[in-house]
Amino acid sequence: MTDEVAERAAAESRLRAFAAALPDTAFIVDAEERFEEILTTTSPLPGIAPAALRGRPLSESLPPASPKAFIT
Repeated sequence: MTDEVAERAAAESRLRAFAAALPDTAFIVDAEERFEEILTTTSPLPGIAPAALRGRPLSESLPPASPKAFIT
């Protein structure tokens, strides 16, 4: 079990380092098109903290034409 915890911690550390190096915001959405994770060092939307976007639908947070452009 200790090895599994150490592996997960290392994977999380790599993901956080990757996100910190991104020049733009990246995000993960769930099947219902709601923000699941926001990877950024700055707020993707002025005045809204990334953590505040979790669980919110893309359609509520992006311009009307934008959400479908991100879903493939």
